Amino acid sequence: MQVTRSGSTPVDGGPEPPLRWVPETPEDELAAAVVRLIRLLKSLHGTDPAMACLGTVMRLGPIRISALAEALVLDISTASRHVSHLETANLLTRKPDPVDLRATLLTLTPEGIEFLRQGMARRSRVLRAATTAWPGSDLPTLTTLLNRLADDLGAIVDNGEAS
Repeated sequence: MQVTRSGSTPVDGGPEPPLRWVPETPEDELAAAVVRLIRLLKSLHGTDPAMACLGTVMRLGPIRISALAEALVLDISTASRHVSHLETANLLTRKPDPVDLRATLLTLTPEGIEFLRQGMARRSRVLRAATTAWPGSDLPTLTTLLNRLADDLGAIVDNGEAS
């Protein structure tokens, strides 16, 4: 990665041109594209932790809060706060763990499933609008590559190599 000043050199003590980041490698360009994509998706959908929590419980559940925290890369107290809010909203429920009666497992309520379904439908509509002019094979190719990247990043995180 290289940081340069854009524009011309200041004259007579004028302001410095702004710094500009210039990607030097394909990995730099990918990192910049991922950050831009995340920012755009967040601007469209906000950073509602409910979607991440509910989606994880749907995908992995029934699940303990500790496993939810680990899957979301949150500390247990933050995950517990999110779960409490979702319980209050009747989107999640806790049930005794049949293997360890001291623990509880999180599951989605019917309202939680509907909340998640509506959120995913909103995201799908926006992505459909953004990709409507793409050639037919581009979207499946992008999906395959993003899933492969997510799997490979997940393996690095799981192995503790993310430094």
